[in-house]
Amino acid sequence: MSQIPPIKIIHAALPVSDMATARSFYIKLGLKPKFERHDPDTGEHLLQLACSDGSFVELIRTSEKQPHPQCQHLGFQVSDIHTAHEALSKSGIPPQTEPNRGASGVDWFFVSDPDGNQLEFTSKVTAE
Repeated sequence: MSQIPPIKIIHAALPVSDMATARSFYIKLGLKPKFERHDPDTGEHLLQLACSDGSFVELIRTSEKQPHPQCQHLGFQVSDIHTAHEALSKSGIPPQTEPNRGASGVDWFFVSDPDGNQLEFTSKVTAE
């Protein structure tokens, strides 16, 4: 039996109710649009926004009411949690808490996107 080759997560897809609002929000986070498709026959609108490591967030708006995903949250890693917290606050994206130190060795905080999806920002704890 052959082994499955090494895998990594390349993207997460999230439903959105308003593509323009969602696009603006994720661009404020620093993601860059990389691919977009709008199908006039089905009403589906798909937008992929790239992270700095090559992974991406895929936003999908359809003309039909879609169930909210069962994803608890989407995690982003940043090099400095306090700088990210301050930058998001200044750009009008309010963090839900101050940065917290997790038992797993990361500092973290959450924000919500315009559709209520939870986004976690983490950074590795450095020696103090």
